[in-house]
Amino acid sequence: MSILPIFLFIFSCATYGQELNNPNKLKLCPKNQTERFHNCWGTFTHPEGDKYVGEFKDDKFNGQATYYYLANNQFKGHKYVGEFKDGKKHGQGIYIAKGDKYVGEWKDDKKHGLGTYYAAKGDKYVGEWKDDKSHGQGTQTYADGRPIKEGIWAGDKFVRAEKINLPPVNQKTDVAINEGGKRLEEGKSRRTSAHKFNLLLKSKLFKPINDLFLLFI
Repeated sequence: MSILPIFLFIFSCATYGQELNNPNKLKLCPKNQTERFHNCWGTFTHPEGDKYVGEFKDDKFNGQATYYYLANNQFKGHKYVGEFKDGKKHGQGIYIAKGDKYVGEWKDDKKHGLGTYYAAKGDKYVGEWKDDKSHGQGTQTYADGRPIKEGIWAGDKFVRAEKINLPPVNQKTDVAINEGGKRLEEGKSRRTSAHKFNLLLKSKLFKPINDLFLLFI
C-alpha cells in the first residue's frame, strides 16, 4: 500500500467519525447487493441493520471503510473507521463505542498490536494488545489520580511493574512510531504504516494539511 492512501485513511479517521469517501478512487460497486462486489467502493447493509461503506474485494470487506453498528443489540451506536481484510477489522483503525475509543492496530477482528484505549470515565491505556486484551508492555493512567501502572500485562491483568520500552507515540495523533521506522512483531522486523504516516505529517509537502489535521484532534 502506498503512503498516500495511508495518509488519506488516517487523515479521514482523525475526525473520529467522518465516513470515508472512496480515497483510492475505485469504481463504484453495483447497487444490487446480490451482484459480485470486487475491487470497488460501495455500501452493504445487513438484514439486521448494520452498514458497511467502503472497499470490497472478492465479495468481502477489504480495504478502507466505515462500519456502522445499527442493529438493535448491545453494539448499537458503535462505529469503526479503518482497514478490513477478508471481512474482518484488520490493520489500522478507530473504534468508537458510546464514550470509549480505541485507536490502533487490529488483527482478525480483534485489538492486536499497538494501540491506545480511552475509557469514557477518563482512564487511558497505551501499549500492546493481543486477542482483544491488553497484553505485553503497557501503561495505564487513571482519571481519579490513582498511581500509574507501567509494566507488563497479560490477558487484561497487570502482572508486574517495570520500565517499559514501547515505540514513542505522537502525543497529538496517538500514532505509535519507532526509531528507524521498525517494530519487532513475532520475531520479525517490519516497517509500519504508523511510522510512514508520522514521517508524512512531518514533511514540508504536507505541512498545510498537517495543520488542518491537528484542528480535528
